[in-house]
Amino acid sequence: KDKGDKEKSGEGKAADSLQRLYSNIILAGGGSEIKGLGEALEARLNKIKPASVAQATVVINPKGRASANLAWGGACIAASVECHRELFLTREDWLPPGGA
Repeated sequence: KDKGDKEKSGEGKAADSLQRLYSNIILAGGGSEIKGLGEALEARLNKIKPASVAQATVVINPKGRASANLAWGGACIAASVECHRELFLTREDWLPPGGA
């Protein structure tokens, strides 16, 4: 079979990654308890999201855990799990083209 049948194109993979990114935003830590922050962030993201993204979703303090420690625990888990590395932003990703 054609290799294209087995693998998504680069654009398809990028669209899938964007959808996963926009649908898995977690606010954690003490600042996440600011009233209305999650709703405001979700509304703003949905205004600026690419057309290929169906919906931005923001989750605040999942599972009702102590928010003061949740950011630290989440960062520890994210840093140790290889499968999420494709979603990490590098310095080059963050800087504008030609930026220093």
